[in-house]
Formats: sequence, C-alpha cells, structure tokens
Amino acid sequence: MVKIFFTLLLFIGLSSCITNDNLSSIPDKVSNVSDKVVSLVNSDKAKKNQNKKKISNQQDNFNQNTENIVTYKFIEWKCDTFFGGSKVLRTGYFPDTTSDGVSLGALTLETNDEMYASFHSVNGIDDTFSWGGKNLNKYMLVIKPGNSGYFYDFTDAKKGEKRESQQTLKCNRETYELSSKEVDNYFEAFENIFKKYGYDIPKMFQK
Repeated sequence: MVKIFFTLLLFIGLSSCITNDNLSSIPDKVSNVSDKVVSLVNSDKAKKNQNKKKISNQQDNFNQNTENIVTYKFIEWKCDTFFGGSKVLRTGYFPDTTSDGVSLGALTLETNDEMYASFHSVNGIDDTFSWGGKNLNKYMLVIKPGNSGYFYDFTDAKKGEKRESQQTLKCNRETYELSSKEVDNYFEAFENIFKKYGYDIPKMFQK
C-alpha cells in the first residue's frame, strides 16, 4: 500500500512538471486562447494538489493506524526429527505473561494439528515446556541453547522419578507479533485451563 502511495505521488509530481513547461509556451503559440488554457490548467493543477493532499492524509492515517495496532510477542520453536527432518511439533510462549519464572505457552503436534496448553520456564540456560495430564506435567520438552530438543514422557511417573529422554529433536527458534484476534483465539482455547492454576489470562494480556 505504501508503495502505491509513493508511486501516485511520483506520478503527480511528474505531471505537475510537464504542466509548468507547457504553461511557459502557451502565450507565444496560442495567444488568442491563452487565458482559457491557463485557467483550465490552473484548475486541473488545483484539483491535483487537492488529490495530493488527500493521498497524503490517507497515508498519515494509514501510518497512524499501523502504529495503534496492538500486538503480542510470541517466541516459538518448530521442531523436526533430528535425522530426516520430519515435522513433529511447534511450541512457544508469551514472554509478557511471565510470573514467578513461569510463562503461558502453547504446543501444537504436527501429526494432528491439535494445540495444547503448556507452561514455559527457563531452567539454567534451557527452555523447558511442560504439558498434558491433570497438572500439565505429563510431558516435557527441554530445548538446549543449540536448539536441540529433548522429549520426556512422565506418564505414571512417581514424584521425583527421573526418566530418560524418549526422542531428540532439531528445533528452529522464531519470534512473532500476534494480533489481538489471534490472542483472543488463544484466550478462548485455554482461559479455563490456566484459570485453575491461578492465571488470569485477560488481565495478563492487558496493554
């Protein structure tokens, strides 16, 4: 859209230059109708100036609206099998929701494109996501600084029991700016789930 504005402005500017050149030659070549021609040209020039101002105002409004759009940062990793590159899952979190070291997140399995509520925390230098089960701690994904992910399954595990990682994944980190509408969808999906753990999603996302 911005490119279109600048193209129109350039076209109007060039047209104005041509009109000015024609004006300087009219009195000599067509003296009898010079007044009429000058009047018409000036009228056309005034109309173009009005259009130019209108376009400028539209561009200002566009820039102002763009600045007023509220977005929310979402940091996400896309994880594939370490060898072969088959897609496995996408997981991310909202850094603006961090409270006591825990952030609200979401995890999507590529196999069924189903999204799950998750918790994110930083343990040392590792990003850790947990999800599933009654307390959202049935599964865990630990992502190391080199973007290698390690999946753990704590199904039926006793408190304090250690488990070996079930799978190693290769992950790529990206940062997104989500619109209010996209975050609203997140609200609808997980508000009641996180409410059980004392997280007020609408309040945490207020800007």
